[in-house]
Amino acid sequence: MARKVTTFYRIFFSYLIILIIPISIIGTINYIRISNIVENTVKRESLTMLRQAADIIDVRAKELDKLSFELSSNPRIRNFLYETGPIDVNTRLLIIDIIRDLAIYRAPNGFIDDIFIYSKKNGMVVSSSGMYTLDMFYDVMYKYKDASYEEWKYLLDQYHYRYYVPSKIVTNDNKTSKEVTYLQTLPQDETNVIGTLIIFIDDDQYSSIMSKLVKDSRGYYYILDSNGDVITTNDKKELYLKMVKNNRSTQDDFQSIKYDNNTLVVSHVTSAYNKWRYITIIPLDIFMGQVKGVKKFTIGLVLTCIVIGLIISYYVANKNYKPLKEILSYINRDRLSVLYDDKYDDYKVIYNVIRKSYNEIAAYEEEIKKYKPVFKQDLLMRLLNGSILDVPLEELSKNIDIDLDFDLFAVILIHIDFKKGYSHSTEVEMGLFRLTAMKSIEDIIKRIGAGYLLELNGGLIAIIFTRNGNIEMCRKDLLSLSNEIKEYLEAKLRLKINIGIGKIYSDYKDIARSYEEAKEALDYAVMRENDILFYENIDVENDIYDFTIQKEIQLANCIKAGDEARAVQIIDELYRENICERHLSLGMMKYFVYDVYSTTLKIAHEIEISGICDIFKEHRNFLMFNSIRASIEEIKALVRSICHIVNEHKKRNNRLIEDIVNFIDNNYTNKEISLDMVAEQFDISSQYLSRFFKEHMGFNYIDYLNKKRIEKAKELLLNSNMKIKEIACKTGFDNANTFIKVFRKYEGITPGQFRAN
Repeated sequence: MARKVTTFYRIFFSYLIILIIPISIIGTINYIRISNIVENTVKRESLTMLRQAADIIDVRAKELDKLSFELSSNPRIRNFLYETGPIDVNTRLLIIDIIRDLAIYRAPNGFIDDIFIYSKKNGMVVSSSGMYTLDMFYDVMYKYKDASYEEWKYLLDQYHYRYYVPSKIVTNDNKTSKEVTYLQTLPQDETNVIGTLIIFIDDDQYSSIMSKLVKDSRGYYYILDSNGDVITTNDKKELYLKMVKNNRSTQDDFQSIKYDNNTLVVSHVTSAYNKWRYITIIPLDIFMGQVKGVKKFTIGLVLTCIVIGLIISYYVANKNYKPLKEILSYINRDRLSVLYDDKYDDYKVIYNVIRKSYNEIAAYEEEIKKYKPVFKQDLLMRLLNGSILDVPLEELSKNIDIDLDFDLFAVILIHIDFKKGYSHSTEVEMGLFRLTAMKSIEDIIKRIGAGYLLELNGGLIAIIFTRNGNIEMCRKDLLSLSNEIKEYLEAKLRLKINIGIGKIYSDYKDIARSYEEAKEALDYAVMRENDILFYENIDVENDIYDFTIQKEIQLANCIKAGDEARAVQIIDELYRENICERHLSLGMMKYFVYDVYSTTLKIAHEIEISGICDIFKEHRNFLMFNSIRASIEEIKALVRSICHIVNEHKKRNNRLIEDIVNFIDNNYTNKEISLDMVAEQFDISSQYLSRFFKEHMGFNYIDYLNKKRIEKAKELLLNSNMKIKEIACKTGFDNANTFIKVFRKYEGITPGQFRAN
């Protein structure tokens, strides 16, 4: 009995000391440390996410400022701003060109809703879709809910520099939306208001960025400009407007503030670019939710351990030595690090052995779970590559969630062009968009039970499509699934999608064949800009393109002459004849594009204008375009740049010849004037001056100088009594003999005979 009591108290109190005291201390320390870590981490992440959101909006603001500068520098827009007379044919052509320019500027920018140019002189507004009078524009296109026409016109007539009108409700074609308006006085290099650039930005563009920061915490966000005006907010009731406006801090900061009996966590950052302030307001109790969870978990864990310790201690104290030994006999002796005697705690030994075994089993199971998706992806990839054709079907699906017990199989390949919709996004953002697209496609596949999804190299997404039934129904399901994926990604994520579909087979071993066919179908779909293309629908009617030497000469002559419109028209005709009408093979389409590009390069080298070949550096990504249309558009942009340089070169030459002629006209009476003197005056060589003067004037420099002097001499011979020698000196000749000789050469008689007659 004494043995039992001794064992009971020894074990009971030892477990109490071992369990209760250390667990309480460790639990308290861990709670304090983890709480601080979690709180600091949440604060830091909150401020970091707000800064990231501000940086994204800053990038958009810089893009708008850059677009504003480019539009202000556009010569056609400048001409339109100063146009005051009635709208004639030339003015209409100018406006058509501006509409095209605005369409080009607007097309790649998904951040803005629309662009308008307002001319104060003629009261007209031009957009990418047409031209309007200002009152018509206000009534029909964009009408502010809380601003009259006079207020709107007064705002446009004021000077603005990168000014944002806060988010307001605007009516457009009987539809209402909240729009932030960007205003910039045109031209930018003048303070006098000639016109105004108007850019409408959907308020959702800002809210989509900022709402992510507060959507899970029922918080609010504000975006304020440098003057403290609210650009946009989700605080519709203006609960915290007064507090936000009173907060003038420009430093990135994180504060806890009491406001209206509520404790709030306020994060605010300031843009270094435009001094905008970005503020989020989150209730403290929600913000500290993670810390409270740590506290509850720690207290619960400590209490649980104490209760378990008491139960175990009491249980062990009421057992005698014999049952302990029987329990130990069931444990594999090889796993014990020590043998039992009076110096060791048998329960601790048992506990450690069991815990170790449990942890090993749990760790093994977790390791299997972790690599299960990898095994699955590897198996699907091997199916596509045809490297497991001899493996039985039951072995493929054993322990992996892959079921290939179906009648029909096919492969769908999806190409997503992230550059079109998110060309200005960072690599991290692009990765998030890609994950979002993958998750969306996976959800669609799971919903209809269509097969398996995997991501391939090169940004491609493959679907191994499985179905029971006949081939015709399977083909309809393939088309339906492809359309659903395409419409969802284009509508929700604004992504450009191309899809290639291989043939349908009845054996899973033919999945590799369907995959190769899907790759070829996708290549055709991307190059021809088809949305969805089945392998069976690939049509190749011609295997040679038509780009004759006559067309090449026409294109060369137009580019060398600076005829941009005709040169672009020729390229469009070549595209229509060869790509749209001839149905070339994939390789031949690429050869055609390379031929047009190399011809343009050759023409540029033949023009021999300094710096003209440098523009090819701006278009060095030509070969990276996936579609034929995009490549052709890049070539057209290259041709426009070359024509622009050619025309600018012509203008510079015209100004130079005018300056040279004016200099000669003002200095022809100077005896020292010479070809070298004129060349030095304009910092060119005398040889180049002689050739340049002949090309532009039709006669030599010395002939022009002598004729100018003879004309003056004839005037003096008729209208004065000056002697021949005096006249020779007055008109820049060295002596009378030279004067007489030159006069006889150009007039056929001597100066004396001219005066006498």
